[in-house]
Amino acid sequence: MIAARRKLHRAVGVGDEGILDIGTSKRLAARLREFWQCANGKRRAGHMAGWLFAEYGMDAHFPLTSLFVCWREAPSEEEAALEEARKIDAYTRQHMESPPLNFSASWRHLRTEA
Repeated sequence: MIAARRKLHRAVGVGDEGILDIGTSKRLAARLREFWQCANGKRRAGHMAGWLFAEYGMDAHFPLTSLFVCWREAPSEEEAALEEARKIDAYTRQHMESPPLNFSASWRHLRTEA
């Protein structure tokens, strides 16, 4: 997750954690570098959240140097995708919208429980 160091007012309620993006990656350091390069305008492709950050001038509200990252290692790609979907689903259920930089969600990994 990439987050701001402040609360975010959402469609419903306030996001106390400041979450801007929830995602997965096999190579975290490289993926964060791609986000940073897109977010500061040095690249136009490679990370959709980074591109959105730059395109909409989010640095004016959330300076890049103030963002932070938190992560959890998953035992498999499938588990990582499922955890991403769960986190996006929980966020969306709480705030009635996805995190600001999550352009698309990984809903295919959610399974309906019988």
